[in-house]
Formats: sequence, structure tokens, C-alpha cells
Amino acid sequence: MNNSKISVRYAKAFFLAAKEEKVLEKVLGDMKLIRGSYSTPGFKEFLESPVIKTSETRKLIKNVFEKNLENLTLNF
Repeated sequence: MNNSKISVRYAKAFFLAAKEEKVLEKVLGDMKLIRGSYSTPGFKEFLESPVIKTSETRKLIKNVFEKNLENLTLNF
């Protein structure tokens, strides 16, 4: 299976979960916030760095976004 099929499946599952929990608009706002964060110098590089452990990346994301994101988005 190629990456585009996988990403479509994840996106569809995320969309359906947000719709089911009636937080679709909030999740859309979350996605815009996260996308905007990519323009912060060094943020994208930090997330994509093979040197930094995944557990450390998750901690950073949780600390930065925890108060601003829906639980569904944060857990996704």
C-alpha cells in the first residue's frame, strides 16, 4: 500500500470520528492552528528530525498544543 492511500484512510477515519463526536468545526480549527505552526522557525525541522526520539516529539506537541486542541486531535 502506498503512502497516499494510507494518508487518505487516516484522514477519512479522523474526519468520521470528528463528525461522530460533533467536533468537526473545532478539529478544522485545530488543523489550521497546526498548519500555521509549521511556519515557526525550526518547528517543522524539529518534528521531522530523525535524531529526536518520537517520545520527545510527542511530549513537545502535547506541551505546546494541549490547551488549544480538541482531545480527538491531540490523541490523533
